[in-house]
Amino acid sequence: MSHYFQGLNYSLANEDTRVEYSLLPTDVASIFSVCGSGGRVLPLLAKNPQQLHVVDLSETQLKLFRLRYQAALKLSRSDFLYLLGYKQL
Repeated sequence: MSHYFQGLNYSLANEDTRVEYSLLPTDVASIFSVCGSGGRVLPLLAKNPQQLHVVDLSETQLKLFRLRYQAALKLSRSDFLYLLGYKQL
């Protein structure tokens, strides 16, 4: 495997999930998604899938997604946005 896929390639990207979100029905049985920075995956959880399958060549990217997922479950909205590096208004 290439050295590129052995670490954290990017932690925040301009990933727009509007297309996937608009096409995905609510309460689907399963979603399969490439992880990337996780920015495309987390919004899909709002569609209430029974299962979510996230894949990536980089284990570090998957760990970042798991961190974001747990943070979304446990933190307030403002703390979650702070963790992701968004400027507080």
